[in-house]
Amino acid sequence: MVAGLIDYLNNDFKPIDSNDLIIDTKVFFEESTYSHFAVLENNVYIGSISADDIENFDDDKKVSDYKYNLEGFFVRNNNNWLDVLEVFAKNNSNIVPVLNENNVYNGYYQLEDVVKFFNETPFLKEKGAVIVV
Repeated sequence: MVAGLIDYLNNDFKPIDSNDLIIDTKVFFEESTYSHFAVLENNVYIGSISADDIENFDDDKKVSDYKYNLEGFFVRNNNNWLDVLEVFAKNNSNIVPVLNENNVYNGYYQLEDVVKFFNETPFLKEKGAVIVV
């Protein structure tokens, strides 16, 4: 992994528990700008719930009642930044859960932080050169 990306690992919000009520999860999404958020069951990552999908769910049900709607994308804490950007793009998400090698949830990356990291890499920061063959 490129040194420094792990510095952008975020834990500002605890993951959603599968036993949480949908109404509480809706309130969370209303107060945040996240497109998805990680769901844990017995401290095991089971997927990410979408802010768009949850709008149509019954308020009095639990998140676990909608397991079939969870999206299973994530990155490992040792993935490089290009792999992380790819997961953001493929899943149309502004946050990606980060798991370690033992599948333990470590936190999440936010798209704006990873783009900021990308902008600080030599690919965009340094002047390039042209080679004529």
